[in-house]
Amino acid sequence: MELIFNLTKDYTTLKETPINTETSKEQYSVEKLRTVPILTEHGICYMTNSMFTIHLNAFDMIHGIYKPNYSIEEKNVLVKSAFFDDDVGFLSSNMPGSVNVHIHGFGEVMNPVKSHGFQSQITKTYSFGSIELVSENGLKEGSSVRQRNCRYPQENNLEYYPVYTETLCLQECRLKLVHRLCDCIPHFYPKSLKKDGLKRKICSYNELKDCFKDPGRVDYVVYLVDRRTTENTVSCGCTKICENALLYVIPRVGDVTQSSTAFGFGNNLILYLVEHPIIRYKRQIIFTFSDLLVNIGATVGFFMGLNFLGIIEIFYFFTFRLFFKCIKR
Repeated sequence: MELIFNLTKDYTTLKETPINTETSKEQYSVEKLRTVPILTEHGICYMTNSMFTIHLNAFDMIHGIYKPNYSIEEKNVLVKSAFFDDDVGFLSSNMPGSVNVHIHGFGEVMNPVKSHGFQSQITKTYSFGSIELVSENGLKEGSSVRQRNCRYPQENNLEYYPVYTETLCLQECRLKLVHRLCDCIPHFYPKSLKKDGLKRKICSYNELKDCFKDPGRVDYVVYLVDRRTTENTVSCGCTKICENALLYVIPRVGDVTQSSTAFGFGNNLILYLVEHPIIRYKRQIIFTFSDLLVNIGATVGFFMGLNFLGIIEIFYFFTFRLFFKCIKR
């Protein structure tokens, strides 16, 4: 994979890059977006307007470099919009060759199973809406992963990725499944970030070819379930992320495929946020440990005429006080 990366031109490092990604909130307000090549199960792809553009860049992933000083909140500037803003649009222009488009929220990465592809020399428009997933202040510190059934990116338990998302967890699960089936891993997976991690062999072309002769095995690895029987399911233990935006494509009559001559040569991608989020799911702590103590005390007081302080006094008289009286005698 290192050889492929060195032979692939990184347009984002050029001063006059032919690939431009812009966003507009108003009719005449345009700003550039940070676009970074990342390592995915489709190879090297470009990702923009994400929390993880710095953490998942292809160079670091291929060479197994981990930079813990990167702060997710401070280093990644996201383009945001409010409900009363005008239409928000994204334009990526002059992309060479055929393009696979993956639309996902700011707190996730591309899912290889879900893609919107189109051919070369066209301009494609997608309209999409969003549903917000948020959490209340103090949820991370006041609860465990098991209690809230979700993870924050900083609560990373992955071996091959520096941050946690559900999709990255599933990718690592597929990596380990391929290693179990083939005794090696494909070249497009990153190196382990753990110094004492298991050194897995990289598969050669012939090894992968022999391992995946059966098309059903390929399907089994991609979807993590044998869809022919729906019984042999891989348990990955991947939980949802606590905060994200769920994006969905909205088919519209006006979203047509056009010639790319209007924006220059190459492929052009236009994204429009036509439906601002009107649905928000919020995670919050409803019942804490303090609430449990209060309920126990109230129940005991109602049925037995005791309170929590009375229980402590009874325990004190029959333990410490009795012990010290016996010593004095």
